[in-house]
Amino acid sequence: MIRLVLLRLIESYFQHRWLYILPTIVLGVIGGFYINQLPASYIARGTLYAQDKTLLASLTSYGTDGYTWVTPAQATVGEMRELLNTKAFLRAIAEQTDLEIKISQGGDVVNEVIDEVQSAVWLQELGNNLILVGAAHEMPRVAHQLVMATVDTYVQWKININREDSVAAQGFFADLIETYRQQVAPAREELALYMRDHPLPLRGERTEEETIAISRLQSAVDIAEERLRRAENQEESARLALAQSESDVHQSYFLVDAPERPTSPERSKKDLLLTFALFIFAGGLISITGIVGGALLDRSLRFAVDAQQMINLPVLATVGESALSVMTVAQFANHEATFKATQMNGKEGNSHSSNGVKPEPALVSEPSPGYPSTSNGKVAENGKVAEAADSKKAEHAHVTDNPSMADYQLINEISNGEGAPDETRATNGARRRRRYFG
Repeated sequence: MIRLVLLRLIESYFQHRWLYILPTIVLGVIGGFYINQLPASYIARGTLYAQDKTLLASLTSYGTDGYTWVTPAQATVGEMRELLNTKAFLRAIAEQTDLEIKISQGGDVVNEVIDEVQSAVWLQELGNNLILVGAAHEMPRVAHQLVMATVDTYVQWKININREDSVAAQGFFADLIETYRQQVAPAREELALYMRDHPLPLRGERTEEETIAISRLQSAVDIAEERLRRAENQEESARLALAQSESDVHQSYFLVDAPERPTSPERSKKDLLLTFALFIFAGGLISITGIVGGALLDRSLRFAVDAQQMINLPVLATVGESALSVMTVAQFANHEATFKATQMNGKEGNSHSSNGVKPEPALVSEPSPGYPSTSNGKVAENGKVAEAADSKKAEHAHVTDNPSMADYQLINEISNGEGAPDETRATNGARRRRRYFG
């Protein structure tokens, strides 16, 4: 079954091979024209250095997140890619470029600008600490601005995140300090009142009950003061973090290679080849669809296996191509010889008529298929004699798949036409040989 399918597909292709190749060629030409018409884009690149430990953070114990298996470059690229999926971050980038004019128009233009910025910016890791930030745009100035705006917006985002954390922590501890202060004052006041009501005796020591009460009140004061002092220390750390956040971020992220304004457009060969390959693939798909469709619609019997599979009949024999060629040449030679003899005898009859000689009675014979008829009995008789002689020679022809030199000689004799005049034999024989041998 697989062999039959392959044979049918191959036969379907070679029946109209140029027609099936045409879609691939046409789409290839269209793809080349499309690639040639693509607008050139300018690409700007900048290299950002990221580190997770700074001197300021190590001195102040600020920004220490413990151990991690992620490199600074991986962490930074991950954060930036997540931020590039947010409209607020993309809009902040666009507002620092010449695209800000479009944003001021509002409406759907804002979404178009955001999509344009998102598709123009890309990121790539260059190591454990280096990040490549690139942008492509039709305008070189905008491409340069996009790279700078992406880096600046990310750094500012890190500063704002740390600042928000510090401000929130500072506000929390400020409220907690106020609460602890309110708890310390009553404890101190209660201790002072007890000391005033139970002064130290002039002679001897305090009683055991007074000593225990004073110790209890003093412990309450110490606990309240300790909590207040701890909250004040935390609030001081939050205030210090707020002051250090911007400096620490600038130390953690800085540009190693600042982006330069591109002077010439660039085209990605990979993208161009991919686009052209898509057109070729579409053309090939159309060609394959045509080949398969032609094979499915063609219900003719072209191979022996077709008869076995389609009509479930055995194949007894097949006629080779060489045998068909010999038979065709012999049949055409017979008709050609008869036609030539008819023409020559017709000319002789006309000449006798012009000389006053009365022509003999003619016997009407049926004409050969595809050739003019004649009313001359002798002409018909000569044609029959020539046809019988050629048929006799054709009967002795051995039809094989690989004709021998004797077969070729016989084909030449048949194609020359025995009944034809001498002046036309060579021409007719050459014509027949060219027909048979290509």
